[in-house]
Amino acid sequence: MDAIELYRKIELLPEDIKFLQESAKRLPLAELDGFLEKMTCMETAEQAYLGLKEWLDVYEESRQEMDVRADAAGSRSDAGIAGSCSGEASSGSCSDADTAESRSTASGSFAGPGSALHAPRLRSYDMLFCHLESARRVYEKYRSLGISERIYIDTMKCFPRFMDECQARNGSRYFERSFWTYRQTSMRLFRIGALEYEMVREKGDGALDIHVHIPSDADLGEPSVDASLKEAEEFFRRYYPAYDGVDYVCHSWLLSPALGRLLPEGSHILAFQRRFDVSRVDEDDESYFRWLFQSTEDTPLSALPERTRLQRAAKAFLMDGGKIGAGYGRMRSE
Repeated sequence: MDAIELYRKIELLPEDIKFLQESAKRLPLAELDGFLEKMTCMETAEQAYLGLKEWLDVYEESRQEMDVRADAAGSRSDAGIAGSCSGEASSGSCSDADTAESRSTASGSFAGPGSALHAPRLRSYDMLFCHLESARRVYEKYRSLGISERIYIDTMKCFPRFMDECQARNGSRYFERSFWTYRQTSMRLFRIGALEYEMVREKGDGALDIHVHIPSDADLGEPSVDASLKEAEEFFRRYYPAYDGVDYVCHSWLLSPALGRLLPEGSHILAFQRRFDVSRVDEDDESYFRWLFQSTEDTPLSALPERTRLQRAAKAFLMDGGKIGAGYGRMRSE
């Protein structure tokens, strides 16, 4: 799939596309090819991501060192230009634009939309570009297996969703979930309807499980969840028979028993909870800051938003000394 076609189908913002196009011009793709290809395979994706992260860190450090040296050279060049122009300003034969162009040419610095980005945000778009390159490559594997383009696009829409979540939480738009999204590029995790499903071989006993994840935009109404689970059952039976009939497990703040005190009986969240036998609760888990409040973990309780009924109830509960945490459970058999 063509890059621009993918970007538009997953509904990236125009500003994201501009920054990604600059990353495409800047990054040496031939040197990254091995990482990008391995990120399309479930068995090699995690190590390939770690290798890619290290490579990009070194690349960025090298680029910054080059910019520092180029800026120093540009400053010396500016001084020379200023001296040669001292008697010519009124004629317009030597301008600030000329000086700026000289500096840009001397440094080889990053021009275009990304030039206003701070280095961490710039690096995040480089990482996003690499993940989306792997996503483009894995499209052919979807096609060869006969997996629908709808599931492919729905799965890859995690990228703009994570960008939107970051912007809502931090006030700045950048890609901060690269530690997670190699799962999507390697066909380890699929979005099927409302929910996401990740194939996992558990550490220790080596048992195969499917981890259920709840995207922030998921419809947890009973018909929507039922339809997702039914389609997922058929999906794994057809495409990954080794995972047919395995347990579905979930670890989430949405399984916290504390929510029973905060939500009405008819709540979709509580109905979702009842699908699982919760065997473990981590009261110190603070992931609800991110997912319930769209805030960072260091946000003072008094500053948490109160836009929804659940946010208001949860905030009052926390300020009164309560703990939400997260629960771990296995889905009950029908």
